[in-house]
Amino acid sequence: MPRKRPEIADKPTKRQTAKCRAAIQTTQLINRLHKVAMGEVEASQTQVRAALGLLSKTLPDLSATQVEDVTPERTKSPLEVKAQLDALMQENFIDALTRAGIDPDTASRIASGELQLVDTLSVN
Repeated sequence: MPRKRPEIADKPTKRQTAKCRAAIQTTQLINRLHKVAMGEVEASQTQVRAALGLLSKTLPDLSATQVEDVTPERTKSPLEVKAQLDALMQENFIDALTRAGIDPDTASRIASGELQLVDTLSVN
């Protein structure tokens, strides 16, 4: 009777295995270079250059990464922020009133405080 081969659930593919080996080797190189830098291990200049050359093949060059400054040119004063928020709230309020069936002119007058919302609603 032939032996039945056990099923392996998630057997890694050759590609996954290669990626895993590359990651392990990269980690080993980083750890080794760290120990050399901290003075824990001795290494020749040639060994360090070889390790750095291998790392350049597996890790992205961070100096090539573009950094963009997203800091605003100037900060707004609290009064400017309040005025901007008030304008946005008024626009949203007018939109809500017009969606509720109130004509835009009346909605603008309510938002500005010229009219009260109660004045525009009919009492049934």
